[in-house]
Amino acid sequence: MHCYSTVLSIVLLCCILLTVARNATKECPNGAEFRNCTPICPELTCDSFDKPRFCFSLRCGAPGCACRSSHVLIDRANAELGCIPIEECP
Repeated sequence: MHCYSTVLSIVLLCCILLTVARNATKECPNGAEFRNCTPICPELTCDSFDKPRFCFSLRCGAPGCACRSSHVLIDRANAELGCIPIEECP
């Protein structure tokens, strides 16, 4: 019986840790949000959003920050600058 309660305690602890990890707040630049599934294709930028895209994928990239819907990167080389709404692109 002792072995059963130990295994149950370990499983419960793992579930709690996974829940906490999933709900952890990730800090992302302005206009970006944390996603468990990021795009594999390069993020659009102010310079590229109106050009044809040759990348398409339904697969998930690694968890991380990505631009919010209708936002694009200000500058791909400086992603820490964040994302802005497309209509605000210069």
